[in-house]
Amino acid sequence: MKNAKKILALALVCAFAFAPLLIPSGASACSCIMQPDLNEDALAGASAVFAGTFVSSTPVENGKVLTFDVSKTWKGPNTKTITAHTPNDSAACGWDPETGKEYLVYAYMLNEQLETGTPGDLHINLCSRTFLLADAENDLAALGEGKVPVAETPAGAQGEDGPNLLVKAGAALIVLVVIGAVVKALRKGK
Repeated sequence: MKNAKKILALALVCAFAFAPLLIPSGASACSCIMQPDLNEDALAGASAVFAGTFVSSTPVENGKVLTFDVSKTWKGPNTKTITAHTPNDSAACGWDPETGKEYLVYAYMLNEQLETGTPGDLHINLCSRTFLLADAENDLAALGEGKVPVAETPAGAQGEDGPNLLVKAGAALIVLVVIGAVVKALRKGK
């Protein structure tokens, strides 16, 4: 019976340890230290720089995926459509562009920003150096000509399901295994 109590205690500790992984992440206030200045560092620091018309927003876990029809690219994928993740609201630095407006977008790979999406996805937030194209004269002059996109976006090239789902599924599986071990131990102890 002592082993069963130890196993039950271990199961409870594991359940409490993994429970935070099953709960949606909390909100945090957006705080931009500073937007990158217009210089080579802004272009070098971005994973993708493109001009595009904002087409749609698709909700995903912990954010949304923004879709752009691309007119020019300077860095990153040279495709006619680019998607990028952003948090749901401005308190979490989420960016909310206007449908039909054209923007100069500086986007970053997820592993550089650690926000929503899958590693390798592009990400945009309020702290990105992103403007309405009409207000980006200085950037456009510094960036130069740019390239007209030639490729269609490959299916599945930019996923919408993140590792959060895998982490939560793994944590749930571990909790179930521990609970199963506790039940088995309790049955043996009787």
